[in-house]
Parts: sequence; structure tokens; C-alpha cells
Amino acid sequence: MLEIKEAVFGYTGKQKKKVVIENISFALEPGKLMCFLGANGAGKTTMYRTILGFIPLLGGSIFVDGRDMQDISSNQLAKYISYVPQYHTPPFAYSVYDVVLMGRGAHISPFGSPGKEDQKIACRMLERMGIFHLKDELYTEISGGERQLALIARALTQQTKYIFMDEPAASLDFGNQMRLLREIKKLTEEGIGVCFSTHQPDQAFLVNASVLALKGKNDWSLGPAEEIITEELLKCMYDVNASVHTYTGKNGKMMKYIAAGID
Repeated sequence: MLEIKEAVFGYTGKQKKKVVIENISFALEPGKLMCFLGANGAGKTTMYRTILGFIPLLGGSIFVDGRDMQDISSNQLAKYISYVPQYHTPPFAYSVYDVVLMGRGAHISPFGSPGKEDQKIACRMLERMGIFHLKDELYTEISGGERQLALIARALTQQTKYIFMDEPAASLDFGNQMRLLREIKKLTEEGIGVCFSTHQPDQAFLVNASVLALKGKNDWSLGPAEEIITEELLKCMYDVNASVHTYTGKNGKMMKYIAAGID
């Protein structure tokens, strides 16, 4: 289990520290799905970067399977948690295959090189994300949506217990968004704990996720999507008048969706 206890997230500068979120607690279990919601600047990416060890935790504790994250090296942490960033620009013109294969880095010794099994895993994840045909293309020359699929394939290649995705659907067309959401559900069925952020709250309904809604530095809500995402919450977080409706899905299950106008 990944446990965040009374955590304080933010940045430290030369003059002072900037706190973005404080005294927040939640947990992500293997096989469970959590969705982060919040306006731009709410602290979603800051929280991700801290959990992944890129920036220091300003207070509280983070435990990974009972171990304090402070006692886990970056290489060990990479065997527990993988990350799909919003944007990624490599310093060199790597092929799509090479970018995905980098996900095996934590499993290879410092002076080692990828073996046949590592290569098989990378190819399998390229196929899983539907981009095997792009493996020899330069990563810098494919579309933004295709890059995002490659980054997700890289995270899967890392074979971790937990995956954090920062707005993974932002660059994807509608079809690939739906395929991504199906893939996220499939990952949880395989026992992987998945956390993703989005600016489309409807997606939390579609995958039946638990929601962590960030409304302010000391103001947040946690619970099932159907309970947390309300018209009042949407007004509070995004300052828009939206309505939440219920309909009957193809399988007879009651589903919710959000409608908003621009008038």
C-alpha cells in the first residue's frame, strides 16, 4: 500500500518555501484506482513529483509498502512506482522503442545493458498500447498523442506495483482516450494501483474511480466519484455552473455525466 500521512507538498526557494497542499492523507492500494481532480495550480503535479521523490516532502510522511520513502533509494523507488508525465522531451532523438525500453532501467545494473527479456517486455507493451508499428520512428517526430502512448508503454515496461499518470489523456483523441481508460481499468484488474489526474471529471465516472478533489491548500475531499463529484464541487473547483445527470448504461448500470454551457 502507498500511504500519504499528514503530508505537506510544495517547493523550497532561497528565501522561503511555498506550500501548495498541506496536512493531506490518503492511500492507494494495489488493484485500486484513484483520480486527482483540481483546477490548474491546485497542486496535482507537485504532489506527483513529491511522491516520486523528484522534490522533497515539506512535512508528514509517505510510506511505500510499509517503508518510509525517506529510506528508499531512487532506484528502489523506481521498482515500486512508475510515472507518466504531462510532457517529455528527450535530449536526443531516440526511437520510440528506445524510449519505451528505458522503462527497464531500474531492473538493469548500472553498467549493464537490456537483455532479451527486457526487449521482449518493451515490445509487448508497445503492442499493448497499439503503437508497435511506430517502434522505429523517432520519438521527437511522432504526434503528441502518440508520444503520450509511448510514455504509458514505458511506464508499463517498468513493471511496478503503482503507476501515476499526470493528465495522460490530455493529448489523445477521443478514441484513444476511451482505449486508455479501458487500459487503466485493466491494469487495476491485474493488481496494479493506478492514480491519474484529469481536467475531465467525467472520466472518473467512466472508470468508477475514487476521487481526490483538491479545492484549496487545506481543503480537499476524498471518496467514490458518484459521491464526491457534485454540482457544488464543480462550481468550487472550476468556477463554472455545471449539472450532473444520471443515465442508464448499455449494461443497465446507472451512470453519471456532466453537462455545462458557456452562456
